[in-house]
Amino acid sequence: MQKKKRILNYDEATLQDTRFDARAWSTKGTLALATRKIVNPRVSMIAIVDNFSAIYYSFMQGNSDVQTTKMMLLRLVEILDLEDKNWRANTILLLDNASYHKGKSIIKLLNGLKVPTLFTSPYSPMLSPIELLFASIKRSDINPDNIPGTKK
Repeated sequence: MQKKKRILNYDEATLQDTRFDARAWSTKGTLALATRKIVNPRVSMIAIVDNFSAIYYSFMQGNSDVQTTKMMLLRLVEILDLEDKNWRANTILLLDNASYHKGKSIIKLLNGLKVPTLFTSPYSPMLSPIELLFASIKRSDINPDNIPGTKK
């Protein structure tokens, strides 16, 4: 019997803060002015989910780029090597078409690490199961007012 392939879906998402501490109330017809502006840091989640329900993740302040992708991929390979030295034989890394996922330096890194890789078609989040994880997180406690996220 053939062993089922493990698909690791890698992606990033920005977690929008939706708590507004500077809300103001006013009577009808007058302006509601907030006396201070709350500036919250931009938090990104980098996550990898597989088809056997494992989740690997990291949070960072700022945006994802080539450097953060390299760091996360190197750490992922370290962890996978500890879990199973032969993981490459039955694993495929699924990435979307973000420019920093398919750039020359990332492709070179993945080839050097001998990571079997597959890219989804452009503009096809429906092919990435990780989007369900991000949607769930964005609808939960991090978004108590259920304000829509940046992706439809």
